[in-house]
Amino acid sequence: MLGFYNIIKPTGMSSTAVVSKIKKILGEKHVGHLGTLDPAAGGVLVVACSKATKFFDYFLSKDKVYFAVAQFGKMTNTLDSFGTVIKSDDKLIETDVINNSIGQFVGKIQQVPPLFSAVKVGGVAAYKRARNNESVELKPREIEIFDFKLVDKIGTNTFGFYIHCSSGTYVRSLILSLAESLGTIATTPVIIRLKSGPFAIENAVTLEELEREPQKHLISIENLFCNMKR
Repeated sequence: MLGFYNIIKPTGMSSTAVVSKIKKILGEKHVGHLGTLDPAAGGVLVVACSKATKFFDYFLSKDKVYFAVAQFGKMTNTLDSFGTVIKSDDKLIETDVINNSIGQFVGKIQQVPPLFSAVKVGGVAAYKRARNNESVELKPREIEIFDFKLVDKIGTNTFGFYIHCSSGTYVRSLILSLAESLGTIATTPVIIRLKSGPFAIENAVTLEELEREPQKHLISIENLFCNMKR
């Protein structure tokens, strides 16, 4: 197996666990994912097999598109539904105040990654240090938000958002920054990656589909880079 798989990562499963399962399905040792998704997030996870893993740096800089659900007025220590609630307030947020504030986050901005993230601090992932109650200081980094818009109001203080962003963007941090601009807090219980570079969720397959027909769903290097010179 030499090429790529466009996988729909299920929520609650780590990206590493997805790779391990694919290794067993294919009987292939050299398998890696090209861009991590948090365990609480789902959607497009690009997986490379054999020598296709050498294209990691190429996909590292590709844009991403997400659908995210924000719940204002509640904040967990992980900023997702897997964490423990550490703050709450009773401020009601409506669509008009969101639309008045959301535009300030479009463009190049500075963002501090969440404590519970895979960012390395002294060679150790920040989330591992956070779980051990170690003091973690994460530096801001420049990202770019190409499009950030409110999709729908789902319920009281709960809204759906469309986010088109550069690689390296943390959706949970972006939602928290929006909440802070509204004078409240937030957590992000749902994150679905709709697109990663040229890979879209419309063409992605589940692990069960892959297991049934692994050869059918393999995307060759030649097909993926057909518009580029050899």
